[in-house]
Amino acid sequence: MTRLTNYKNQAYILSILLLIVLSFGCAKQFIRPFDYQANQEAVLQYQKAINLKEQKKYEYAIVEFRRYIDLYGDIYYGDEALYNIAECLRSINQFTEALQAYKLIIKNYKNSRYVPDSWYGIGECYKIDNEWIKSIKIFTKVMKKYTKTIWFEKSYNQIIEITKMFPESKKFIKTQKKVEKLFKKLKKK
Repeated sequence: MTRLTNYKNQAYILSILLLIVLSFGCAKQFIRPFDYQANQEAVLQYQKAINLKEQKKYEYAIVEFRRYIDLYGDIYYGDEALYNIAECLRSINQFTEALQAYKLIIKNYKNSRYVPDSWYGIGECYKIDNEWIKSIKIFTKVMKKYTKTIWFEKSYNQIIEITKMFPESKKFIKTQKKVEKLFKKLKKK
């Protein structure tokens, strides 16, 4: 009889613990598509961040975009919010952090429309940081992978601009010729 009572007490305690974990263990709230108020809150949070970015209050915009991602990023426009964070970081010359944000987009949102933009942003950050070789490699990758986007020609122009900065360098002259050849080849496709 005491064994049966012991099992009942253990089961009762376990069920209470499970209830507590389920009630308080989840930090994010689930938002149903038909939950009008929660959806409106998400829209307002995102719009607040966008408005701050447009007002060039980049530090505040970053905070609001991060808050948006924490609350709604896995449901709505997380990739877009992260891309806006990267752009804000670039605007305040935080290139290392911008690189990390761009890389997160590429890693976490592989099918996002912001992936080509992020690759290009990485190339620009390397260029601004005077990492010419890395920049050229990224821009070349963008040219090869995204030939049907605006980033194709922009990447080509960036590479040409970098190589022209070093007219005496045989390596950069060789790179420029390779890129011009690649540009003509890919442009025909």
